[in-house]
Amino acid sequence: MIAYFLGAVSVGIYAAAYSIGSIALMLAGILGFVLPPTLSKLYDEGRMAEVKTLLNYSLKYMLLLVIPFVCGAAVLSKQVLGLFSTGEIAAHGYPIVPVVALASSFLCIGIPFEMILTLVKKTKIIGLAYALSAAVNIALNLLVVPVWGIFAAAVTTLVGYTLLVAIEVFFSLKEFRFDISWSSIVKSMAAAAVMTVVIWLMHPQGAWNTIITVLVGAAVYAAGLFLLKTFTRQEISFYMGFFRRRDDIID
Repeated sequence: MIAYFLGAVSVGIYAAAYSIGSIALMLAGILGFVLPPTLSKLYDEGRMAEVKTLLNYSLKYMLLLVIPFVCGAAVLSKQVLGLFSTGEIAAHGYPIVPVVALASSFLCIGIPFEMILTLVKKTKIIGLAYALSAAVNIALNLLVVPVWGIFAAAVTTLVGYTLLVAIEVFFSLKEFRFDISWSSIVKSMAAAAVMTVVIWLMHPQGAWNTIITVLVGAAVYAAGLFLLKTFTRQEISFYMGFFRRRDDIID
């Protein structure tokens, strides 16, 4: 639709920005590959406490990764996009990156809730959620892309993904609930806020300065999580056991 309404140049700009903003989707792919075998085994054995604990930790660590990703995308989108494209693309495409980053992060957050629907064999709800999300996305694109351009396409992606995750969360919580580490979310947001201020003050120009800023930002965020005692020995031990169990299942 971007090509039809706006032309090939707009497609190129949007594609480059979307690729950077959707990096978080790799996390969803990893989580979707790692979780199902162990979760299914635990659920079939009736070990619901471990199922809920694993879902809790999965959501926690997913948020610990996507929160700084969205913050970093909001501040460094133009510089990072410039590393992988031309100056013209970066100048026109950088507002799209944080919107797509937020959208893809929502999709990542929805993975644990989607797992619940899979465990209880209600995958039709997942299919219907994706279909409805796609339909809304297409309809909105037809309405707003001709008027507001490629930024509107990014916003419709955010709306579609938000609707998808909202449906999955709504129906999954009807099956069973698990604890959410709200304190960890607050700590992550606090660490990400400090990181955002630091990289904003650095205001990098050029490839090497941008790379250094990204590394500094990651170090500041990790240090913030450590100082705020975001991780506990109990959850680290649980995850160590989780990976051992998963290896046994695969073998």
